[in-house]
Amino acid sequence: MLVPLCVTGRTTLYGAIGTYGEALRATRAMLDALPAMTSGEQREASSALRACRLLPAEGMAARPLRSPHYTTSPGGMFGNALAPGEVSFAHLGAVVLHVRG
Repeated sequence: MLVPLCVTGRTTLYGAIGTYGEALRATRAMLDALPAMTSGEQREASSALRACRLLPAEGMAARPLRSPHYTTSPGGMFGNALAPGEVSFAHLGAVVLHVRG
């Protein structure tokens, strides 16, 4: 059983209680319901990856989906002085938080 914790504006934060596969399937379905990314959105969504030199050579074709470990620190989740966090990397996409329950 999945229990959504929050869904917000342009970056979707999604928390779920259930197995990892269930949360990932639900998030993928939610991303598939969103319209395709325009070229401007692709540039905007890839800016954090480009700054950290993590952008793939073929660029970003689909909305980003990030799935950090549930023990990720606040700095890893939201960023710190050294690097952007998972929320920044998932801009215009989704973050799946699997909560142990």
